[in-house]
Amino acid sequence: MIERTMYTAAGDDDTAFIPGSSVKGAVHTALLERLHIGKRHVCEDDDLWGKGFEKRPLRLLKVGDFMPEAPVVMRAVSAKRLAKDARGTSGRKEGIPMAIETLWPGGYRAFSSSWTIEGDRSESGGADAYVDFQRIARDLTAFNRPKLETELRLLDVDPRAGDWVRRMREILGSIDPLLKRGDMALLRVGKFQGALSLRLSASDEKPPKMQTFVVNDSQVLPFGWALLEFRDEVSEPLKAWCRAWPDMQTVDLQALRQARREEETRRREEARAEVERRKAAEVAEAAEEARLAAMSDEKRRVVVLEKSLAKYSGTVNPGSDLFRAVQVLLREAATWANIEDRKFCALTLAPLVKERGMYQGKAKKELKELLNKLAGD
Repeated sequence: MIERTMYTAAGDDDTAFIPGSSVKGAVHTALLERLHIGKRHVCEDDDLWGKGFEKRPLRLLKVGDFMPEAPVVMRAVSAKRLAKDARGTSGRKEGIPMAIETLWPGGYRAFSSSWTIEGDRSESGGADAYVDFQRIARDLTAFNRPKLETELRLLDVDPRAGDWVRRMREILGSIDPLLKRGDMALLRVGKFQGALSLRLSASDEKPPKMQTFVVNDSQVLPFGWALLEFRDEVSEPLKAWCRAWPDMQTVDLQALRQARREEETRRREEARAEVERRKAAEVAEAAEEARLAAMSDEKRRVVVLEKSLAKYSGTVNPGSDLFRAVQVLLREAATWANIEDRKFCALTLAPLVKERGMYQGKAKKELKELLNKLAGD
């Protein structure tokens, strides 16, 4: 079983997305961190602003879901909870491996969201309400960057982290002015970001010793780090950094699902056509049985022979069983008392006798005479 990432489902299609509520929750935590600077214990929301949603400063912030700008590349990885200490991550104490679906790293502007700051700040809590996105971005970075730096130090001594630490420090140096201005924000979201990422500095709770990491292809990587951009201008260093991630061979799941749907549709149509064909055959068979039942015995014998001639391919030569059957029936038909039965025999068999090349040899004259006699009665 693979634990899936968050996705929207529409029929057989699904699209990964990042819930706006998760990101707003990260903003809430970052705001609390700023308000708790210098404090020795964590205050509850009700203690800071009073009871009721209408008193919360973040009621004025609307964060839409982050939807993909292009098809999102996903991958399945193995993840474990690894022990962490001052020496870094240690393989001496590891959790049970979990199969998890994740986004392929390095996606540049892979998701977008609509944010709005609304209304009236006059209510309780309004003094702490945000008035611009740059303040939000700076709070997010102020809360998350120390945690990322701590994680980088832990991973720096773990050879399984590869060059991830170096690359992260490289991009942080390139975008540092943007982070400080609030044009970008450092963010961590997702189920496996770890309890430490949600812990306020003022918390007196014991820091967790375990965190979930990707353990894939002998690498150890953390979950959930992302950058928020609050400007349209492209950061070329960031774009180049994202593009430098190695490509992976991907499977277009939407194309596969579309092909599967088309194949299923084709099979359903074929099955429906087969059912209709069988029903039509049954109706035709019932009609034929009714037609035969209404006929005289003589006409039924003609029809049976007609079907045998129609099924036969090629020439019906003298001496064959089918040729003799035609001769016998025509001779007997000449003695039938009912004129209509005799004419029916001639009109039914004459075209087939000619079509099967039966006018040959000594029997040619007899066949013509019998058919002419039956038809002329």
